[in-house]
Amino acid sequence: MAVWEMNCERACQHQRGYNDKSTANQKVAVLRRAIDCHSAYTDMTLKGLAIDRHLLGLKLQAIEEGLSVPEIFMDTSFAVATHWRLSTGQVPARADCVMCFGPMEPDGYGVWYNPLEDHINFSVSAFNCCEETNAEWFSKSLETALSDMHSLVLGATGQTT
Repeated sequence: MAVWEMNCERACQHQRGYNDKSTANQKVAVLRRAIDCHSAYTDMTLKGLAIDRHLLGLKLQAIEEGLSVPEIFMDTSFAVATHWRLSTGQVPARADCVMCFGPMEPDGYGVWYNPLEDHINFSVSAFNCCEETNAEWFSKSLETALSDMHSLVLGATGQTT
């Protein structure tokens, strides 16, 4: 299940800090803040503190006990907020393998990744029946973004490879 990013203002700050007028060092600092923020969210999730886990537990407990599902789950805003077009998952493995899973929504993407010592394996999936999604395009865009970040960090640190 996707994890809600509980503070999207930080994501917006990351995007605003990443403009054409920023220096490489400023962009690396913004990238570092985004990584730190994501790491904190991941840590919260691993500790059972992600909000989607609590809401799922509430809904499942009501169903298990034969109670009415709380009204929040019937609200349109809840449906919109839990429509996860991007579902990601890391399955760390020491073997150089590729795993895959499907998207959670018909108009979404499923992205699996496994960071290894010298590279990261990814798989991207999407339903072919949805005209809005294209796994090949998403894969190429992901590769471009990662290559850009790699070049940025190397350039800011004076490294060449």
